[in-house]
Amino acid sequence: MSNIVFERFKEAYRQMAKVARYRPAAPSDGYGNITVKWNDPDDLEKEARRYAKKIYKQDENGLFKVYGCANFSTKRALVYVLEAAKNLCSGDDEDALKLLDMAITDIKTKEACDT
Repeated sequence: MSNIVFERFKEAYRQMAKVARYRPAAPSDGYGNITVKWNDPDDLEKEARRYAKKIYKQDENGLFKVYGCANFSTKRALVYVLEAAKNLCSGDDEDALKLLDMAITDIKTKEACDT
């Protein structure tokens, strides 16, 4: 296991927690409520390690898993995000950025229509 890659995945997890307040590896009650203290650095580090291990394995296998169904109003945005991910895997950052911009625009447009 490449330590530098593993650390990069852990840092991504920490940034998701810090910036987006999103912690997909945190224990929850099944209703979206995290069951650990939000600001506990030990819990965050355990989650980051668990998450990095899982993503590292998927990266090594070349197969990232996405579960669930898209909401009708964001199906196009999901397609753009999935295609952006493929571009990031192939090193085409320019097209990935364009696709991510399209996804953001589509989600914002959907939000504007919902209000």
